[in-house]
Amino acid sequence: KARLISRNNRKFLLFTLHPGRASRPRGVYIYDLEKKTIVKRFENQSTKEKFLFFDLTGDGHKEIIVLGKANGNGPRHAPFTDYKNWVFFLDRNLKEIFPPLSFGAYPSSIKALPVDINGRPHLLIALYRLGKEFTQKPLGIFLVDGEGHFARRHYFNIKGIKTLNMAPDNVDNPRQLYFTFSNSQLGRYDISSNTLTLINTDSNNLQIISVHDLDMDGTNELLLESDNSLQVFDQDFNLLAKTDIPGQAYTSIRLQGPNVPPEIGASGINFFYRYRIQKNLLVPMLPALFAGLVLLLSLIFIFTGRLINRTYIYFSYFVYSIKQTPNGVLILRPGGRIFHINNRFRYLLNLDEPVVKNGVYHKVFAPYPDIVQFIGETLQNKQAGQKELFIRLENTEIHGQISALPFNTRFGRTIAWLIEVQDFSEPVLSDRHKTWSHTVRKMAHDIKTPLGSVLLNIERIQQKIEDTLPAAAGITANDFTMTLSEIRRIQEMTRQFLKFTKIDAPDLQPAPFHKILEDTLQMFEAYFNEELRVELNLEREACTVLADRQQLKMALQIFIENSIDALKGKGKILISTVLAQNLEKNFRNELEIEIADNGPGITPENQGQIFEPFFTTKKEGTGMGLAIARKIIYDHHGTLELISRENYGAVFRITLPAYRRNR
Repeated sequence: KARLISRNNRKFLLFTLHPGRASRPRGVYIYDLEKKTIVKRFENQSTKEKFLFFDLTGDGHKEIIVLGKANGNGPRHAPFTDYKNWVFFLDRNLKEIFPPLSFGAYPSSIKALPVDINGRPHLLIALYRLGKEFTQKPLGIFLVDGEGHFARRHYFNIKGIKTLNMAPDNVDNPRQLYFTFSNSQLGRYDISSNTLTLINTDSNNLQIISVHDLDMDGTNELLLESDNSLQVFDQDFNLLAKTDIPGQAYTSIRLQGPNVPPEIGASGINFFYRYRIQKNLLVPMLPALFAGLVLLLSLIFIFTGRLINRTYIYFSYFVYSIKQTPNGVLILRPGGRIFHINNRFRYLLNLDEPVVKNGVYHKVFAPYPDIVQFIGETLQNKQAGQKELFIRLENTEIHGQISALPFNTRFGRTIAWLIEVQDFSEPVLSDRHKTWSHTVRKMAHDIKTPLGSVLLNIERIQQKIEDTLPAAAGITANDFTMTLSEIRRIQEMTRQFLKFTKIDAPDLQPAPFHKILEDTLQMFEAYFNEELRVELNLEREACTVLADRQQLKMALQIFIENSIDALKGKGKILISTVLAQNLEKNFRNELEIEIADNGPGITPENQGQIFEPFFTTKKEGTGMGLAIARKIIYDHHGTLELISRENYGAVFRITLPAYRRNR
């Protein structure tokens, strides 16, 4: 290594000599070009591979830092053995200013560069140790401070290292170093925090060509070369670009001035390629692509409309029959074909054979001319109606009423008809039926959003626009956000609704209530702390109820969740049980359960609606929880009562039939 230096208007040559196996000369020399003689020398038996001019001491004068690599030549135990790596600190007269430092062992390779840490100069040395004995931690990072001491010595475990290639993020003041090891890994070393981040790639023999701002975006990129490709990574190791080259190549970067992206050249024996990172060429095609997108969205919205119609029908029917209405329910398409018929309708009309889906109503109900006539007049007039119904069957008679209700969209188009048969021969309809009739009419006008397949397609289109047409993404962002939000809302309603419809008739078996309560509370252990507590005041006697364990556990979970939501992280929940006898039901044994909280309570206007499906005061709620819980309690032949005053908490009082063995 050699470098031309000037002193007092005279030229000198600073150079090193380190023959392979010869013990002399091995040193650093200053040669006077005018006198043609060596005027200064520094010699010993270690190799002198390279030197740096660097103000390590911070005194304003650059020192000569000489690095010697362990080559394994000469005696192993000599004073400056060739089986160690060395650092010598010399002034401009080749006099030592600090004792030399030795590190590592033969065989090894070193890289060094000056760095600044907290305003103080340091010398950073990267050591790559070869040999089987160094396979565990082959990479060492050392820092030498301004007094010639090691301020840091740290080793990293990296497998498969063949060679060491290092480049700083900034030549003048590096903060990070990027490594390749001639394997498939990239490394980033943070000088201040002494951390090494590694990432695996699908390329072998990676070599760093340059760390430079290749696309003029204000941040540096990494240009790397592998066996047969050039690759560009950002500083987080995300692959930005990759191109194949036909064989070994010499790669270089040509800087073309400020605000002009640099050019990358790759030359081989029979080829030369020139590259530049630039914007996506699809941008000029934006108008045509946008027009195609609009056409595609139009087709999707047409398909969405058809899905909405089917969604209306399913929701309208299921919401109506969600509490096992005692009435017969028939859903007809606008043309008179049967969409759905419930078991109660078949039972009332004594239909033994299954009613075929999509069958025409006047053929299926031909034995009942009054029903056929009423449906025909309703479809012709396109208006809701009702009339008294009297049907004489073999073993019974039906004295009741038949009514028709259209399911209309907000645009007034009828998508289905609900035909309902009420049998007044049985007990009068309960309040529950009236509530659900109102809910059906409300849902027929409110639901209008598509389902999962449409959501997936729109999300995919939005992603394609963001990837290929960034300029158009801002134009359609608000429309996509609104559309996706509405679709997700109907999906959540569907999920809750389907969950509700899966609640079959309970399988009532003797079950220990306190054990069910204990299992339920375990689900909420993470919520309870010093500020949010739960207290139990349970009946001492074993409490056995006739219940479906899973369904009852679901109902308790809903009540406790509502109390936790109401308390908002601070308050108390009190759960108590007591065995009693119901005097109004022939002294029936019952278990009374109270779930109380000291939250804000429930307003009087909300108490009458809180058990209604889809009624909620929560921003993200679906309004199905308490409706599900009430259905479960009623299906268990129990009762449910809400006691609440605004700002004084709420109490859910539940009674369930108790089970006691005959003694």
